[in-house]
Amino acid sequence: MKNQLNRPRSGSIIKVVFEIEMLNVKGEFDPMKMKTRSSIKYHSKRRTKEEIKAELPPLSLFARNRREELGYSQEDLAFRSGLSSRFIKEFERGKTTARLDKVIELLEFMGATLEPKLRSRS
Repeated sequence: MKNQLNRPRSGSIIKVVFEIEMLNVKGEFDPMKMKTRSSIKYHSKRRTKEEIKAELPPLSLFARNRREELGYSQEDLAFRSGLSSRFIKEFERGKTTARLDKVIELLEFMGATLEPKLRSRS
């Protein structure tokens, strides 16, 4: 349904249609190639909790599991640890760049440590 301004009402489904003109190498219109019409459809499938956890880096997964063991929400953990809830959320989602001092502070609050370990040479 459209309103008086010929725009779709909010909440209605919008189908995006675009046209492609086929051009030849020189950039001139090639009458042998017809205009094509296509539509874009977005189908997003929600991932399960297990699928999300399987993709997380080990340290993020550890922090998330430990927080759940302690019975804290992300906001509770942020308040109690003195870190921002934004940091907690991004870190648990697997943010690839995080300040090391904040990571250490978070882990220490949770009763864990982050220690360097030498790799064995093969």
